[in-house]
Amino acid sequence: MERGHDTTIYDIARSAGVSPSTVSRALRGSGQLNSATIQRVRAAAQSMGYRPNAVARSLSARRSDSIALMLPDIANPFFPALVKEVQLRAHYHGFTVLLCNTSADAGVEIEYLEMLASRRIEGVLAMGLSASTEVLRRYLGYGMRFVTLDRSSALDEIISVQSDHLQGGLLATEHLLELGHRDIGYISGPLSVSVAAERRAGHRAALQTAGILPRQELDLEGDFSEGSGYRAVEALLSRRVAFTALAVGNDLMALGAIAALREAKVATPEAVSVIGFDDISIGRYAVPPLTTVRQPLAKLATAAVDLLVEGRSAGDDSPARLPVELVVRGSTRAIGAT
Repeated sequence: MERGHDTTIYDIARSAGVSPSTVSRALRGSGQLNSATIQRVRAAAQSMGYRPNAVARSLSARRSDSIALMLPDIANPFFPALVKEVQLRAHYHGFTVLLCNTSADAGVEIEYLEMLASRRIEGVLAMGLSASTEVLRRYLGYGMRFVTLDRSSALDEIISVQSDHLQGGLLATEHLLELGHRDIGYISGPLSVSVAAERRAGHRAALQTAGILPRQELDLEGDFSEGSGYRAVEALLSRRVAFTALAVGNDLMALGAIAALREAKVATPEAVSVIGFDDISIGRYAVPPLTTVRQPLAKLATAAVDLLVEGRSAGDDSPARLPVELVVRGSTRAIGAT
């Protein structure tokens, strides 16, 4: 039996006792196949040293066997960790990933979409889409597939895979309440972004359950950057309003908030407890280590890539919002604890 690049899907089909189309679907991870068939086909392919000819496959399918991942800010440490998980899952399906950093600019996003359409990209994973619904519908009409990752889409035709941000906001503030805090400030991300609004809604729901009214003077809005967390604390301190804890809409802003508190000689967590959201890697090495809400990156990436590669539509059953997890470290402390 010929091996490697000389082996074809027809050879594998004969060895596995299935049709060539079944081999193609099993190797691509698309279509409805039972796990035993997939394992049998992949085992046959591996034993025969099969390596698909990507160029020939692309020409025959008029597709590039690539997917795009659109991010608003690659400098945010949350996103490189996500990129890694997306690449791992895409590789499992035999796809490469094109990374597009848009800076949340609709014009840049459209430039990328034009380039991706010309390359007959398989589909686009996007951390939110800035382009108008009219523009997006045009690309949907071209046959381009979209899955939004961790942010909702204004278009019903686009599937979204998300963490449960409302639950996360609830968990963060419940943790502070359980530690005895009642004067709790909140620094949100930009409220025009769905995840920021949902996290703040969870925070307010926790306060309401505890019989605490949200206080406008303790509520600030940032832009997910360290600098905005720093400036929010400066503004909060200038108001001379008492607070013993801060719930923050992401880890970067939380780290900026801790820096501002430290410069004002307000110790964390001795004087003010701080909790973030995302569980970026640098948070666990901060001083003090950051208490946070962890998003399930591997599960998010797997669900999103699988949906995109399988070509499921928004009318299909979409995955439920994925649960998040409270991670307690050194930046939060009970009132009066020493």
